[in-house]
Amino acid sequence: VCSSDLILMVVLESWQADSLNAEVMPHLSKFSQHSTRFEKHLSSGAVTVPGLFGLMYGLHPNYFELFKSSPGRNPSLFTETMHQLGYETRVFTSSNLDGFSLRKLFFPHVPEQRIVTDASDEKIVAGYLASASVPSNKPRFDFLFLTSSHSPYTYPPEYARFKPLPTVEGGFALNRQADAVPYKNDYHNSLFYLDTLVGKILAAEKKSGALENSWIVITGDHAEEFNENRMGYWGHGSNFTRWQTQTPLLVMSPGQFVAKQEKNLSLHQDVVPTLMQEALGCAAPVNTYSNGLNLFQLPEQRGTILSSYMTQAYWFDDMVFDRTTNKKYDWRDIKQTRSLDDTEAVRALILEERR
Repeated sequence: VCSSDLILMVVLESWQADSLNAEVMPHLSKFSQHSTRFEKHLSSGAVTVPGLFGLMYGLHPNYFELFKSSPGRNPSLFTETMHQLGYETRVFTSSNLDGFSLRKLFFPHVPEQRIVTDASDEKIVAGYLASASVPSNKPRFDFLFLTSSHSPYTYPPEYARFKPLPTVEGGFALNRQADAVPYKNDYHNSLFYLDTLVGKILAAEKKSGALENSWIVITGDHAEEFNENRMGYWGHGSNFTRWQTQTPLLVMSPGQFVAKQEKNLSLHQDVVPTLMQEALGCAAPVNTYSNGLNLFQLPEQRGTILSSYMTQAYWFDDMVFDRTTNKKYDWRDIKQTRSLDDTEAVRALILEERR
């Protein structure tokens, strides 16, 4: 039995957790006052593909390469279940999901006319708003992936709220210890722009009454670093510290009107089992189809697996153990090396990634 008319998932490219505040993102900050905000949320990767994979599968990112090799045999159980339940899935994105077989993995049953792509996030959102006003007698899953907040951070001139701006685009590549303020201002302007677009979506859904019986999930594919640790790291995909892996997660359940905060560690891998149980009525034990947990039943301690395009790491107790380089460092500060005291935690993660 379908328990919600709409499941809306909005993913913002390269969204650093610290950027979700009233100054940079006023609409989403206001939305957080009526949803559950997960204060310590980790993507499954420091780059887009493993980040989206963990989000859409509820699995650790180490499964991706195997599944990509035969996407027809390994579709997302989450989207497959919605298809079987009669959900109408629609996709709106300024990214190319055909790369890395993501479209075949995530949305094998979605016809061309329900996949809207454009280089402009503004046009993507306009298309979504126009289609959302068309009545439907089916429950819907709407997936939006907006990318203006990916370098080089695009936005109309009127959204340049934060200044000064860089005089040379990407100049940090020539000076790894460059002043981060102009570059982060540029990035924050792109998020300010996306916040306005997402605000229009939320306002339209509220006006239509859809929010009363909807699940809304808003998160990022991964985070973005601006040399916060003073080690010359910029952007994403170069380490697994919080600056590249901690992204916001906001979840509104049907009928939720008050803010909640969850301080225990949450993961991208937790979103699918939560929606499977809470929105789709799946009674099977979570561990039969996911490495994640229900977001509303999180333990105080746990570990996880993180991935980039070339490297993978184990994470537990705020420590990153990079499997490729064998480096062990503090998740909050890469300058702080850590020792591997809890070998049992690593063994548990190894078993989990092989399950």
